[in-house]
Amino acid sequence: MSAPAFVSLAPLPLIRHAPFGTSANTRHPSVNRARVAPTVSTLVKAAPPVTPPTPADWLSSRAAPILSQSSEAQCVAHKHHMVPPAYCPLRSSIRELQSALEQRVLYLGPVNRHKVAKAVQLATEAVGARSDVVRYNLTVALIVADLQMDCDTLCAAILNKLIGLPGSTSNDVQRHVGSDVLKIATFDNQLRRTIELCMQPHFTEMSFANLRQLILVAGMDEHRAISLQLARALLSIRTLDRVRDESVKHGIARQTMHLYAPLANQLGIWFVQSELEELAFMHLQPESYHMVRQLVGARRRECESTLAQSKQFLERVLTKSAKVRSAARSVTVKGRVKGLYSVYRKMKGSGKKVCEIYDLLALRVIVQPKRADEGAERSACYAVAEVIEAHYDTLERRAKDYIERPKRNGYRSLHLTVLTAERATPLEIQIRTDKMHHVAEFGAAAHWIYKEKRGTESVGGAAWARHGGGGGGKTIMVRMKAASASESEGELDMESASKQLSALACSRAGRRSAGAGDEDVLRRGYVTCMASAIRASRVIVAAAGQLYGLAVGSTLMDLARGLGVAGLGAIAVVNGSVAPLTQRLEMNDIVRFICALPEA
Repeated sequence: MSAPAFVSLAPLPLIRHAPFGTSANTRHPSVNRARVAPTVSTLVKAAPPVTPPTPADWLSSRAAPILSQSSEAQCVAHKHHMVPPAYCPLRSSIRELQSALEQRVLYLGPVNRHKVAKAVQLATEAVGARSDVVRYNLTVALIVADLQMDCDTLCAAILNKLIGLPGSTSNDVQRHVGSDVLKIATFDNQLRRTIELCMQPHFTEMSFANLRQLILVAGMDEHRAISLQLARALLSIRTLDRVRDESVKHGIARQTMHLYAPLANQLGIWFVQSELEELAFMHLQPESYHMVRQLVGARRRECESTLAQSKQFLERVLTKSAKVRSAARSVTVKGRVKGLYSVYRKMKGSGKKVCEIYDLLALRVIVQPKRADEGAERSACYAVAEVIEAHYDTLERRAKDYIERPKRNGYRSLHLTVLTAERATPLEIQIRTDKMHHVAEFGAAAHWIYKEKRGTESVGGAAWARHGGGGGGKTIMVRMKAASASESEGELDMESASKQLSALACSRAGRRSAGAGDEDVLRRGYVTCMASAIRASRVIVAAAGQLYGLAVGSTLMDLARGLGVAGLGAIAVVNGSVAPLTQRLEMNDIVRFICALPEA
């Protein structure tokens, strides 16, 4: 059966409203293609007939387990797993991709556009560069441009795996596009190797949580490398329909759902998270996906129309309000229709029907008060609330005042649920100042990892691992038991990290020129603070096919006790070398225990 129309690669128009966390002109790659910005698929109409690629050009010459490959290998899969499609971005000519990229980077200034052109020139003129690698890089660069990332990140995407070739050496890159591009590319390669080395097909939820923490630590000095991994994950999941092997497809979708989508959430790139979740949801639980789509799909177009009208109306009445103008310097309204996976999760978690979900449509009003004091912030938010209540029928039982009574994690906002005049559809409206918004997205977000049960692997009674040795050693099956300290040790120092993030968020609020640069500063601050908190509190190691988090100072004996092999005469092998059980564990160690069966 052919793929549904809403995941087609056909080019479609831009959305009319910006989702949470994006500017009005940011393109939104959502699963619902009826409201999506054109992606690399916009080349399909202009592309002339192409000759089918040769096996050497289209496929990698050697097969390897797809979960241990890079995102590039996941996209250009081995011939035994992938059906060559009638159209694929990687089959477009390099010239066409260059032309498309020139149109996508118009958001950059002329100097940065020239730098991007120079990066493309270095990539295409590199001696010995494979054409499929260049095409892949340019395709990823199109996604990076759609996400409106900065110029250096874009150049690093273009030069991925090409730095070091004649014509594209490190000196060439540094001279023509700058040392920052070289730095991003270096950390990007390190981060990719970390993921490839650690990733296992049967990871548990907690192993994924620990891997996300490892990625934050690896990206501590260059957070933009994490954003590049997300762009490649987008391309991988978008082309997943080309994968023939169902087990491989399931593995990639699971990795997308549990690794990359939460990372996008942590970095505040909400529209990327939404697309990753929904595409992964479609492949992991197709029956549930189509059930939710059938329930919501009939209302989806109507909801989008209602949201666009409500957004325009609210912007108009707030702009005309003398009370709002006297209290606020500016007001920004953003909106979103709840994604299918979010709807499914809410239905499953609360047992509600679709008609009982009141935040299917939501608007967020971000107010910049004229003064930075507490009283001015309150006055501006309540002034907006009064105007909204004067123009809408409100559901009083749904009103929540988190400004007067903040949440324990510091979250502050006004939540109102109103009924739209057109169809009496429930519409949730959140009202907050820019300071409250930054703290909510990047300050209180420090609690996000803490909520993952401290990222500690609890394996008692659920999993089995094979501990084998080389040479003449015997191999036994060892029942893994939860470490006695797993629930109390290795906890993150979230209090200091949260304070640092909140202070940074507050410092960026109230700026007249606030924009994408501020979000990048906050994102960098988030990664730095979280990575520091992780490194100060925990070591994350790989053992028995999973990742485990232990307190700083833990030894191999502590890990052996947690795995239940301490009394079996276990010999520890750390990073390929035999080590005493008293040796302290270091971040990213790879540990294997060789156990001998007791004599009969």
